[in-house]
Order: sequence, then structure tokens, then C-alpha cells
Amino acid sequence: MKSFNIYLSLFIILGVANGYDVQCNRYYNVNEGDECLTIANSNEISLNLLHTLNPDINCNDLPVDTILCLSGETNITDDDTIKDNDNAISINEETTNNTPIDYDNEKIKDISRVLSLKHIKAKKLYESTNEGISIFDEAFITSVENILSVDECKIVCEQANEKFNSFVEDDRNDFNITTYNIYLQAVNKEVLSSENLLNKCINKCFMIKEIKERIEDTSNPEDTLNIKKRADQSCDNPSQGKINLVQNEYMYGFNLYSQATDSVYTALQNVNGCSIPIIEKLYNQNNNGLFVPACNSHDICYNCQGGKKTCDLRFHDNMKTICKNWKNDNAVCNSEADLFYAAVSIAGGSSYNKWSSNEVRKTCAFCGTALIQDILLYTPYYVQ
Repeated sequence: MKSFNIYLSLFIILGVANGYDVQCNRYYNVNEGDECLTIANSNEISLNLLHTLNPDINCNDLPVDTILCLSGETNITDDDTIKDNDNAISINEETTNNTPIDYDNEKIKDISRVLSLKHIKAKKLYESTNEGISIFDEAFITSVENILSVDECKIVCEQANEKFNSFVEDDRNDFNITTYNIYLQAVNKEVLSSENLLNKCINKCFMIKEIKERIEDTSNPEDTLNIKKRADQSCDNPSQGKINLVQNEYMYGFNLYSQATDSVYTALQNVNGCSIPIIEKLYNQNNNGLFVPACNSHDICYNCQGGKKTCDLRFHDNMKTICKNWKNDNAVCNSEADLFYAAVSIAGGSSYNKWSSNEVRKTCAFCGTALIQDILLYTPYYVQ
């Protein structure tokens, strides 16, 4: 079941704790030849939820007659939930690139080496492959943005699959799925197939459904006490907002900043990393440290009311950029990025709206400080 290594790895990284209680009310008996994705799709649950309900599952080894839970309640306490940054040190120590890498160029060089292709041909093959896969990425974003029902989402996935197959068969592009799969097999990666891409797309439909069903007001009453209403916020000159660069390329190629002690109040003070309650409650998953820089930029975008859709799409793009700088399986990272994006896009409305009274004018220091306008609204970063 090599094709499902990605999902096993994903949930190792997500850090689902196996100490919580699961009160199961629907079961499945594993049959010969069953695979996680097939089981999840046939029972209309996401792989995320399948692993939450079965924290000890191994998708690379599913013994026949294993009993899996398909539906139930998880009794997840604060002690059970993976805490913010619990895994950050161990992960970052192993995978940090303090110097940014040109991921795309490194990938192209590797394709050229493995397949004995000239650089220009390897580049065209790589770029056309990304173009083909992006068809399913666009389908996922469409389904999330429109919060489609499972049936509507499946239709979008099937349309993407038809478009992908047409792309594969079109002699006018440089995509050759057979050639690219030879490369993937040589580097021990999951091969591409329209069927597998379609099934993954459909599985994300169930993730969207699960998040939609669990939407709740994620604003914390205690947090609202610390929100300064616009009427109470002074409109200080942007020059009075002082943010210092503490370390260049601190981690994953992203800078570390801090607000100066003599600065007036700015949006940087409201940044709190990756806290997405619906993911914690639904999948017992908390931030592992990897996406903190993207979450920080997303926080400021919400604080400065940059447009919810714009903020969320930029957040998704920034997470994908982080994935490119991560030495481990890029596909694993991208899967987690999709989960985080879906959660904020579908369930983040209250979080965005609670900052609507902020003084967001560019002529005021809260959002108008030069570093915020020029960098922090758009680029991942760390906060000291």
C-alpha cells in the first residue's frame, strides 16, 4: 500500500494522541485488499477523522478482520490535545533550512539527473506536471470557498478528473505521466494516477462536510476583553509603530521580528500563532510549529481586515511555500496545509469579524506601520 504512505506520515505529523477515549457507534471490519482511502470514501468520512477515531491505525498494514471505528464521539481533554509547538523543536531541528532553497530548481535538477534529461526538458516536465495536478487543487479551493455539499463537491472533483485526463492526453503540453511516474518510483514517491487523484479529491469533500457540521463561534470571550474598539484606539502616526528585525532567515528562510518597547500599539501585538479551535476539537490536531509563520501573517491580515477570502488564499499559498522549504515529504505538508486552509476558510468568519472595529487605516500605526504594510501582511514570519 505504498500509495498511502502520505496519509500515514500525515497523521504522525499531526500528532494525534492515542490516550483519549473514543465512544464508537459504527464499526467496519477490514477485508482482504482494503486500503484506508477506499474505506474512508466508501463510508463517507475523511481520512483525518478515520485516524482520529482510530489513533493506532497503520495504513501501511491493515490486518484482515481489524475492527475500525467509523463514527463516534472522542473525549478529548486539554491533557490529550497536542499542545501548540509540542513537536516544533524536534521537527524543526531535523528539517529547518536556515538558508532558503530554490525548491523548484532543485526538483528540476533531480528530475534531470534521475531521468537523464536535459535541464530544459526536465523543467518542462516538472512545470507541466504541476499544471496538471493544480487542476485538482483548484477544484478543492472551489469546493471550500463555496462550502459545497458532498454531492456538489464530488461533481467538481469529477469535472477536474475529466479536465486532468484531457490534459494528460493533449500532445500540445509537455506532461508525460508515464515518464514522471518513472521518476517518482525511482525516488520512492507515490505515483500519479487520475483515479488516485480523484479519490483524494473526493475524500476532501468529506473533510469539508465535517468542518461545516462542526462550525461554531470560535471566538474566545476572554480574547474579546483585550480587543481595543476603534473608538478607543488612537490613530497614531505610522512612524510611531516600531517593529525590529531580530534575526534574518531565522527559520525556514523566514525572519524573526519583535515590536520595540517604545512602539505604540500595532497589529503585531495581536498575533498568536496557529490556534484553530475547530481542528483541535474535530481532529485532536493542534499546530506542530511548521505553519507558525504563515499563521502569523494570517493573523495580521485578519486584524487589518485585508479581506477574508484574500487572507485565507494567501494563507494557503504561504503554507505551500513553507512546504517547499521543508526537507521531508512535500505531499504530507501540502495535505496539512489543505486542512488548515479549509478550517479557516469555512469556520473563520467569526474570527475575522471580531476584528472589524480595529483602526485599519494605513494612516494609523496599528496597520499602517511600514513593516506591516510592506512585509508582514503578505509574508510568513516569526514573532519574538
